[in-house]
Amino acid sequence: MYSRILFCLLLHGTAVSLVRGDCNTCTYPSEVACVSATQFQFCVNNSPTGPVNTCPNGMVCTGGATICQGNGVAPAACSGCNECNLNQTFACTGPRTFALCLGSSVISNITGNCAPYHVCNIDTPNICGNATLGSPATCSFIDSTPTPEPTTTPTTDPTAYCRLIRQNGRFPYGTLLCSTCRQYIGCYLLSGIWYGAIYTCPGNLFFDSTSRYCTKTVPARCSLGVQNIQLFNITLE
Repeated sequence: MYSRILFCLLLHGTAVSLVRGDCNTCTYPSEVACVSATQFQFCVNNSPTGPVNTCPNGMVCTGGATICQGNGVAPAACSGCNECNLNQTFACTGPRTFALCLGSSVISNITGNCAPYHVCNIDTPNICGNATLGSPATCSFIDSTPTPEPTTTPTTDPTAYCRLIRQNGRFPYGTLLCSTCRQYIGCYLLSGIWYGAIYTCPGNLFFDSTSRYCTKTVPARCSLGVQNIQLFNITLE
C-alpha cells in the first residue's frame, strides 16, 4: 500500500517545476528534500528525515510539486556540484569541500575544507554556511567520496608553490585574516623554470583571488566558515 501511495506522489503533482531543485533542501508543497539526483527523503520540521527513497527508472528528483520527473523533462536536483558559482569565486566539490575558481569557469587546483558544522553552499558568498542554522549543502552526501586530509606542514616557499601550480599570474597565499589573506604569490616562468615571490597588499587591503587584485573586501576564503585551503593537498596558511 505504501509503495502505491509513494508512486502516486512521485508521478502526480499539481505543477511542473522548470527550475533545478536545491540539494538537501526541504521544499513546499511536496515536503521532500532531494538528497541526490535520483533520491529523496521526506521532511519533518523542515529537515530531511527517515529512509532514502529512489525515483523510478529514467526519472530524476526535482524537489518540485512533482517529486520525480522524466530525465530531460525537468532539471535534476543536486546538479550544482563541481560548477563555479555565478561570481566565479568557488565551486562546491563535496558537501564540505570546495575549490577556488580564480575568476573563471574552470575549477582550479586550490581546494579547501569547510569548518566543523559548516557545509559548502554555492549560493553562500562566504563559501561555507552553518548547517546548524539551516544552510544546506549544494552537493549530495550520498554521492560524495571521502577526501584526503591535507598535510600538516604548510608551504611557505613561493617558488615551490609556483612549480606546483605552473601558471603565470597572482594566486592566493592563505586564509589568515591579518597576514596571508593580505598576501599573494606572483608566479612567472624564466628560461623554462617556474619561480615565485610573495607580495603584500598595501595598507589594509586584502587579496581577492577572483579579480586577482587587492581590494577592501575580506575575501570569501578568509571567512569563519572556511577551515583551510590547500594546493595539491599541501596546506596554505
